[in-house]
Amino acid sequence: MKFRAYLPSALLALFVGATTNFAATSALVNGAVSAGGRQAVGLIVVDSAIGGLGGSASVGTLLARHGVVGQLTDVASVVVSASATTVNEGATSQLSALATFTDGTVLPLAAASVAWSASGGGLTSVNAAGLATAAIVYQNTNGIARADYLGQFGTLTLSVLNVNNDDFGTYAGDGIDDAWQVQYFGIGNANAAPTADPDGDGQNNLFEYLAGTDPTSAASVMTLAIAKTGSNQRTVSFAPVTAGRTYMVEFATSLTTKNFTPLSGTPVDNAGTRSFTDNNATDAARYYRVKITLP
Repeated sequence: MKFRAYLPSALLALFVGATTNFAATSALVNGAVSAGGRQAVGLIVVDSAIGGLGGSASVGTLLARHGVVGQLTDVASVVVSASATTVNEGATSQLSALATFTDGTVLPLAAASVAWSASGGGLTSVNAAGLATAAIVYQNTNGIARADYLGQFGTLTLSVLNVNNDDFGTYAGDGIDDAWQVQYFGIGNANAAPTADPDGDGQNNLFEYLAGTDPTSAASVMTLAIAKTGSNQRTVSFAPVTAGRTYMVEFATSLTTKNFTPLSGTPVDNAGTRSFTDNNATDAARYYRVKITLP
């Protein structure tokens, strides 16, 4: 509640009754108010033309009369705003709050006069100065900032952007997309480690992430086959082929030097299996591998 009063220094009078005649002054009286600045029961507002006769009084009601010397209004709503409703993970955003009162007036609030709080997972905190700090997230996540002021509150939803795919909690910096680890293992699970093989299929989590297979299913593995399809031909086939990956078949003639060279040719896709045919397999031995990369 706010109180605007411009009282003459003459008299404060407590009027009892529905109608009072008073020719000397007008007064706004709140007897024994102890409500911390908010509306109190027993409020009496007297409206009387100074120097005139007659007037009106009301108990427990807020009145606004022409010529009245004072008025009490209460907070109707609180609006929270920010310069932008998106913020990068780990960054900060300055918030502000505005109070609207029951008489229609508005008041920009000093940050220190507001009780700030945060919820929703996307924000770690809002400090006393109204500075919101975004959490480190594994995917785009909403955070809610709240401002409490004199019994009313307002909220603002901020969208926290996941700008680094490998920085979340215990999964940070391990070479695997945090969202992939949370999808299959939840948060903070040791089975999500890159070298772990929780499904026992011989392919660890880092490989399964790159290959696009399910690390919790032993039946979900990447396969590679080499077949002789002519006197100087070898066909390399592998599956699965997962969207977002780049695949390159390479060959070498010795595992000692390991000088792998990309295999030329046009891939053929059939029912999720991709094949490359090497038409120059004339060496005594050729070794093939599939190189998988992500953007």
